[in-house]
Amino acid sequence: MKLRTILTALCFIAFIQWSQATILTVSNNAGVPAQYTDAQTAHNAANVGDTLFVHASGITYGSINISKKITIIGEGYYGASQTKFDNIYFTNNAATGGSIQSIYIDSYINTTTGVQADNITIERVYLDGLGFSNSEYTVIQVNGDNWIIRHCIQYSSELCRAQSGQNDGWIIANNYIHDYDAGSYTEYTIQDLNGAIIENNIIAASDNAIDDCTNTIIKNNIFYNIDDIDNEDNSSNIFDNNMSNNSATFTPNPGTGNITNTNPSFVAALFAPSLNGLSTLNLNLQTSSPAKGTGQGGTDMGIHGGVLPMPNHLPYDGKAAKPNIENLLILNPVVGQGQYLKFQIEAKTRD
Repeated sequence: MKLRTILTALCFIAFIQWSQATILTVSNNAGVPAQYTDAQTAHNAANVGDTLFVHASGITYGSINISKKITIIGEGYYGASQTKFDNIYFTNNAATGGSIQSIYIDSYINTTTGVQADNITIERVYLDGLGFSNSEYTVIQVNGDNWIIRHCIQYSSELCRAQSGQNDGWIIANNYIHDYDAGSYTEYTIQDLNGAIIENNIIAASDNAIDDCTNTIIKNNIFYNIDDIDNEDNSSNIFDNNMSNNSATFTPNPGTGNITNTNPSFVAALFAPSLNGLSTLNLNLQTSSPAKGTGQGGTDMGIHGGVLPMPNHLPYDGKAAKPNIENLLILNPVVGQGQYLKFQIEAKTRD
C-alpha cells in the first residue's frame, strides 16, 4: 500500500472519530482516493446533517447547489491545502442550518430567488471577488437570517448584501475584508443588515463600509483607508471602540471609545490580500499598537482579538479545525502476507 494512501486513510479515520458524524469523502485528485469525485454528486447522495469532506486539489470542484442541511469542509484555501469551488448556491429553504468551512470560493454565494436559508455558518473561507467578470459585485448576496461569517478573508468585492429587504441577526466577526475601488462604482462593503453584530474585523479600501444597516452593534473593528464608515442610510447603530487610520469618523452614531487618524501598526504592512500575498501577510498588532487592549472589554481591536480570535497560524491558510497528522512512524516497513502493518502516529487539532 502506498504511503500517501495510508496517510489519507488515517486522516479519514481520525476525522470520523473527531466529528462523530456521517462523512462522505470527495476528491477530484486521482492520487487521493475518496467515495466521490464530484461534490454535487456527493451532496445529492448525502442525508440531512451529513458532512462532505472535500480533499485539496489543484482542480476546482466547480459550482454546487445546496438543497439540504449539510456541512462542507475542505482542507483550506491556500497553498497545497487549497480546496477550490466556483460558486455556492442555496436552492431550498431546507438548507437552513448548514455550514461551509475551509474552502476557497472563486466567485460568490447566493440563494435562489424566493429561497430563505437561515442559520448558515461561513468559516475559514477565502472569498475572491476576482472570479467575477468585473469587481462590481457582492460575494455573499442572499436572503437569510442569523448567518455567521467568521475567520474569513474576502478580497476585491463587497462582502454581503440582501437580495431583498434586510437580513436579521448576522454575526460578522474576526474577518479581513478588503473591498475594491472600481473607480466609477461606489462600494458598500456590508449592507442590508438588521440587529447584527460586526466585531473585530479589519475592513479596508471601501467607499462606504456600512450601508443600510439598522440596530447593529459595530465594535472593536479597524477601518483602514475607508472613505465613509457610516452611510446616511443607516439608523440606530452603535459604534464602540473602533479605529480608523484616517479622518473617516463614527459620528453621528452613539458610542464611545472610537479612535480616528491613527495607524493601527500591524506587524506586516497592510495590502490587498490576494492569494499571492498571503505568504507575507501578518495582521497581528505590534507591541506598541494603539489598537492593543483598547477594544471593548480590554480586548485587542482587529482580527486577533475578541471572543474567538482568528487563528494565529501564519501564513493564513484556512486549514480545517480537524486532527492533522504531524508524524507517522512505520514500525515494520516489510510486511509479509497475512501480517499486519504496525505504525505510530502523532496528530494535532488546529484551533
